[in-house]
Amino acid sequence: MFQYLPRVLLGAMVGGGMLGNSGIVAAMEEDGRDYGTTHVAEKNHVVTRVVHQFPRPTWLENIAALSTGHLLTGTLGSHAELHLINPETNTATLLHNFTQQNSVFGFRELEPDVWAVVSSNYSTTTGAEHGGSVLWRVDLRERVKNIDEGSSDVVKVDKMIDLKDAGVSNGLAVVNPRTVLIADSIKGNIGRIVLPASEGEKAKYDVLIEDATVQIGNTNPDVPLGVNGLAYHAPYLYFSNCNRGLVARVAIDAETAAPSSAVEVVSDDVPVPDDLVVSPDGKTAYVARFWSNTLEKIALPGTEGAGGKPEVVVGAQGSTVVAGPTAVTWGRGKKDQRVLYVSTNGGVGEGDMKFLEGGKIVAVYLDGVACEGNGRRGEL
Repeated sequence: MFQYLPRVLLGAMVGGGMLGNSGIVAAMEEDGRDYGTTHVAEKNHVVTRVVHQFPRPTWLENIAALSTGHLLTGTLGSHAELHLINPETNTATLLHNFTQQNSVFGFRELEPDVWAVVSSNYSTTTGAEHGGSVLWRVDLRERVKNIDEGSSDVVKVDKMIDLKDAGVSNGLAVVNPRTVLIADSIKGNIGRIVLPASEGEKAKYDVLIEDATVQIGNTNPDVPLGVNGLAYHAPYLYFSNCNRGLVARVAIDAETAAPSSAVEVVSDDVPVPDDLVVSPDGKTAYVARFWSNTLEKIALPGTEGAGGKPEVVVGAQGSTVVAGPTAVTWGRGKKDQRVLYVSTNGGVGEGDMKFLEGGKIVAVYLDGVACEGNGRRGEL
């Protein structure tokens, strides 16, 4: 299985650095199996693996894991496509193309194998089309019955609402099957969409949060985007703000999503953060920072290290290990629940908008990987 590394590599890790970083990668190559492109971070020995890379230029804007363990990603700025990624075979399959638009932004699971997806039009030179976002319901229940060989014809797609009052709808969070929150990066607010309870009703949109923490400020005039990524980990809604370089949270009601506390800034030392995910225990936020080519972690309030500077998990300025990371998610397979998967846009060259490489999906092994046969874990 793709989540496992060979015994020779495990020995290199557990044996106190018997092999250097180049030796670890060489051990993987010597083993003879295809692990994709691999890398060992110099600082903390985190192992990464390229699951799948798209042609250059391809901007992957988001990522999520399906109930089957497969990954969902979407393209931005060229074609509004949803792709299915198999992290065992390293292959990609087109699920759906929203032909009237050119970008897929956020998506989250509404109920098992049914997804809320937002699409819009976006240009790397002129930005996003204001008022052009659409929220869709994408039903994959028939497709997951034959996940690797099924036809895209069994993917059922229905429009839920035209978001004409939004600037550009970006990150999504699902609070419950009828309540979706959406980040408007241009107008600087978090909106709420209440989905219909029965046929004949229409979805309703209103603005839920619009204080300074979600708005565009004066911190970085080169980044005219406010709130970006959303992550719901009850009772908190976490969000990032690109322009202000912060990650914050607010407690919300599980039924209505109405705020039940003041907004709390978790860190204001995260320049140009994109999407984020919270660990299952609620102690750590992992943030994709596309301009710095890094995946970083932040200790959340109430845990050791809270209030400190975010720590780089993998990547560096000038590195292409995670070139232009846009989003991050946890694995949902039986053996990769401590693996983070990162989507990238391929990285942007300094002073221009030329992409360094095609967008890719990268697996980040956080705290060791199991060895086939005995189930032991080696700490990285």
